[in-house]
Amino acid sequence: MEMPNGTYFVFQDPSGNHYAIFEDVRPLAMENAYQDPKQCPPNLMNEGFMIQSIQDYLAAWNAKTFNERRSLLQSCMTGKAIYIDPHAPDPVQGIDGMQALIEKFRARFDHELKAEGQIDMHHSVFRLPWRLQRDSGEILSHGLMVGDLTDAGLIKRIVQFVDTVNAS
Repeated sequence: MEMPNGTYFVFQDPSGNHYAIFEDVRPLAMENAYQDPKQCPPNLMNEGFMIQSIQDYLAAWNAKTFNERRSLLQSCMTGKAIYIDPHAPDPVQGIDGMQALIEKFRARFDHELKAEGQIDMHHSVFRLPWRLQRDSGEILSHGLMVGDLTDAGLIKRIVQFVDTVNAS
């Protein structure tokens, strides 16, 4: 059996097959040390990566520039993500569609999308109460978002529920 350089451990199963574990193949996997959630095997995914995607999604709505919003959306959503909102006539699809929606919103409103509590999640599904609020404290609306995440922690679907809307 030829082995590459580096630390490894060789095991033999009862049938005589040899197996090797290499130290650098999955660094600190059991300690959730992956820096890039897209590279993390699904069985090692933790809520931290999923929560980061949701936080990046909120940050995309509040980012100051087109490029910042684009970068955040690419880091938190799949290319085929779907967004469903009672104010949109049809579901918004993909990162391009989501960016277009945010750009349209930012051109009309200066409110920030803020969490109104903790992210609640289980089985790759999340919910988060939210509000759209100006720096002055004026609130445009409140609602609830519910979404699905991939095994890699990326958002694949968001459904918005709007509870209240204040006329502005």
